[in-house]
Amino acid sequence: MHRTDEIVIDFADGSRLRRPERDELTWAVRERVSAEHPWLCVLRGDQLYIQAYRHGPDAWQVEHRFGSSDGHHQAVGHQTWAVTEQLLWGWTAVEPGWQGLVEWQKLDFPARQVPVAHEPHARTRWIGTHEDGQFFGDVTGASGLACTMALLHRFDPEGNHLGTDFRPTADVDTAERELAQLLDGLRGVTYGPIRIRPFAVDAHGLRWGLIDGTAERDGLEHYELMPQQLGFGEPFNGLYCT
Repeated sequence: MHRTDEIVIDFADGSRLRRPERDELTWAVRERVSAEHPWLCVLRGDQLYIQAYRHGPDAWQVEHRFGSSDGHHQAVGHQTWAVTEQLLWGWTAVEPGWQGLVEWQKLDFPARQVPVAHEPHARTRWIGTHEDGQFFGDVTGASGLACTMALLHRFDPEGNHLGTDFRPTADVDTAERELAQLLDGLRGVTYGPIRIRPFAVDAHGLRWGLIDGTAERDGLEHYELMPQQLGFGEPFNGLYCT
């Protein structure tokens, strides 16, 4: 069965491809997926999609979802591009037996790693990796704060929260200088996308963290970076909403 009329492919670089043929999908991945923009998501609706994240030159993590978080599965282990391409196209064209190409495991929510895209001119410009893990920096004057806060969340390579450094300041310029000093304390900083797990920290009279808001959305999986109110949800392409 060949049915791609309703298919949309979103790429980490912000581009989009509609109604792809197989050679167009393959070409687009080769041209648009890179170390800086490592993922793509093929959608047939809000809860129907398959996505792939490139961890290395020929190492891909593949997930697909059917209907809800109960139908969200991840291929066991990293896949080669040859296998990943077959999975992507098999799902896209509704080819019989495409799922049988690999072994799948159901993801255990909410312990999943939530992808966060690096956007150099947006609120996620101070995120990336360093020698010991991942980081998420920010400058915020969120509601409830009596100051402008510079902060740096630190995570291990698997996205588990290790700690948060807070620097209360009087204004944005001072906060950005404080954040720069915090980032200077990390070794081997590379700005780019990260994948982190939900966490919470109570500090300065507020709750900070990536909070699971799925229960408040009738089971539709959603996480909110608080208190900045940056939302991450379907199709989990790393982009936030406010």
